[in-house]
Amino acid sequence: MLITLYATGSVTMTMVSSEKETMVILEEVMGMVRAAIINGVTPAPGEKVRVAH
Repeated sequence: MLITLYATGSVTMTMVSSEKETMVILEEVMGMVRAAIINGVTPAPGEKVRVAH
């Protein structure tokens, strides 16, 4: 199971069939976060963003 927490307070739970599928999904999410940071989408002052890999 993959649990995603969003800054808006939303939470999603996704069932995955394997560890490999989980890693693919996590890589996609990390890519989106990195792209947002590169494009200037930043968190509100005082919020911390950490992308672990």
